[in-house]
Amino acid sequence: MRKLFSILASAALLVSFATANAQTTAGRGIRVVVPSLPGSFNDTVARVLVQNFNEGFAPGSITDNKPGAGTIIATDFVAKSAPDGRTLLIVSFPFSVMSELYPAAKIDVLRDFAPVSYIGFTPSLLIINAALPYRTVKDLVEAAKAKPDSILYGSTSNGSSGHLIMERFKALTGTSLVHVPFKGSSEEMVALISGQVPVAFVNLTEGLPLVTSGRVRALGITAAKRHEGIPEVQTMAEGGFPGFEANIWFGAVVPAAVPKETIVRLNAEINRILATSDVQKLFRSREAQIAGGTPEAFGDYLRSLVSGWSKVVRDSKIKAE
Repeated sequence: MRKLFSILASAALLVSFATANAQTTAGRGIRVVVPSLPGSFNDTVARVLVQNFNEGFAPGSITDNKPGAGTIIATDFVAKSAPDGRTLLIVSFPFSVMSELYPAAKIDVLRDFAPVSYIGFTPSLLIINAALPYRTVKDLVEAAKAKPDSILYGSTSNGSSGHLIMERFKALTGTSLVHVPFKGSSEEMVALISGQVPVAFVNLTEGLPLVTSGRVRALGITAAKRHEGIPEVQTMAEGGFPGFEANIWFGAVVPAAVPKETIVRLNAEINRILATSDVQKLFRSREAQIAGGTPEAFGDYLRSLVSGWSKVVRDSKIKAE
């Protein structure tokens, strides 16, 4: 009888150990939080990471879309998550101006987060309605200077990338154009094509099909070199404005207290994913370029973005809606 009890106790111990081990393993997936609705490129990036995480690196990983409040909902959620490397936030342009635009949220993106990976980027196009006579960036600048506040420009929202890039352009060129915010890119594109709002900076992914179809005209691209799909379109530097580069970028961050070794492992896995041919093909199809690199390099880039774009917000006296 005593031997039987010993066997049963051993079996119970094994079951208990197996159950505890299974629970630990089941919790090893990574929650990749996206501050936008499904269908955005942020969301695409998240789903690519999750699919690859699930193939061995972190089974049980999921994508979690938390749109709203100028990306504050998702950002605040991740900032307050456990610092165990199991919650990852996909960040993009709005992240760099969040602290300046939304001080009441009490989120300091440089203090509250640790950089993991610079994932990729796409430049912007300065586009105009095809009926306008301007052929170069200088043509637009001269027209804007001749009649201040007579030219309208659109963006997807107040404080968006298109808004801030144009405000930086205005400061550089000494021009005064009037901002008209829309509720998303679809409304903005309709307004551009119809001529309701004739000028805008839009990301290459959205703008390129409109340019190649002739529905709008591109005056310049905010990149270091011309794009092969529209080789006739000058860079902003070639158009007379050297140093004017403005990328729509994508990256990954975690809560600030996540251990360094965990960040290094996440970075290595993301770099591996970005190097695969399928992911490279996907990025090319969306007119985006893969970045990659170390957490330290991404951290340096983030600090420069926060500093530069926060200054644009302050100088332009932009307030969140």
